Amino acid sequence: MKSIEELSVLVVEDSNVQFETIRYYLIDELGLKGSNIDRSSDIASLPKIFSDQDILLLDLTLEDSEGIDTVKAVRKLFPSATVIVLTSTDDDELALLALREGAQDYIPKKYIDANVLKKSIRYALERDKLIQQLTSLNSELREANSIKNEFLGMAAHDLRTPLGQIAGFISLVYEQAEGNLDEESLGMLKTIQERSEFMLALVNDLLDVAKIESGKVSLAKEQADIIQLIDRTIALNEQFAAKKAITIARSYKKSSVTLPLDVQKIEQVFSNLLSNAIKYSHANTGITVNVIEESARIVVEVQDEGQGISQDELEQIFLPFNLSSTQATAGESSTGLGLVIVKNIVQAHNGEIDVESELGKGSKFWFSIPKN
Repeated sequence: MKSIEELSVLVVEDSNVQFETIRYYLIDELGLKGSNIDRSSDIASLPKIFSDQDILLLDLTLEDSEGIDTVKAVRKLFPSATVIVLTSTDDDELALLALREGAQDYIPKKYIDANVLKKSIRYALERDKLIQQLTSLNSELREANSIKNEFLGMAAHDLRTPLGQIAGFISLVYEQAEGNLDEESLGMLKTIQERSEFMLALVNDLLDVAKIESGKVSLAKEQADIIQLIDRTIALNEQFAAKKAITIARSYKKSSVTLPLDVQKIEQVFSNLLSNAIKYSHANTGITVNVIEESARIVVEVQDEGQGISQDELEQIFLPFNLSSTQATAGESSTGLGLVIVKNIVQAHNGEIDVESELGKGSKFWFSIPKN
């Protein structure tokens, strides 16, 4: 990094008196060469004068710009410039806005002296250096993440077919073995069947996550009836619920609501929320499904009477591999990826998803899909 004396500076200032004061500090107090100091009095002339100077000292009140718009204009013209705001306005709110827009510092002119200016320039350059390093590291991380996703996708894809075959064969063997094997042997076969199905589900989830993180999720949208989709998914899950004597009630009255969506993916979303409600609910409880039609969107709610989720864990419920302390009531398995996948599917539809929950009183998961 250059020393202060070697820096080149562009002062954007329309007042001759203020410019000469700043120039004095830069040359006589900080040791810069006069030839390394340029001046502009407005935004319009900046593109002709700015030539990658190390520091841009910016007044907010110019001939053709004022206030935060001045910072925005400069950042738009020169996104990578190191900008320090020097202004007559001592305003904390304006200072915060300037920093949010990319200025490295904000100094009211009444506080400026050689020492303040020197520290501000040095710190601004240090921050810029750190930002460049972080940008480079983020780029490397994105590349590494892309390679990871590609490898994960290939590995999961190669595992899915044999795991699917194993799960299918074990199910067939288990059906044929009932009545021909002792209870211990049947129990072993049942465990193999359940674990193979879990591994297949995990591989499928990993494939979905790899696609999501690589940005390869594509939607096959069509005009579809979401009520039919919900009714069909409830019917598919009722047998699963019946094993725990859990009832699924429909709280909606509409028989048809058509909107643009990817049928397979939204069915995956709703099925995940409904199966989770069954999985984490105790026997002899109820689940209520509601569909609310608003002016611009459709909201689908799944309310259970289960164990609920603590407030601390709610904040992380949609993070990958997040397994809450709430346990499935019949020992069902979870990959910790389902809610990550459904959140990304809903967001890909420009919708929203969230949860309301209280320990001991159950949870309500809901998602929305825009009508247009």
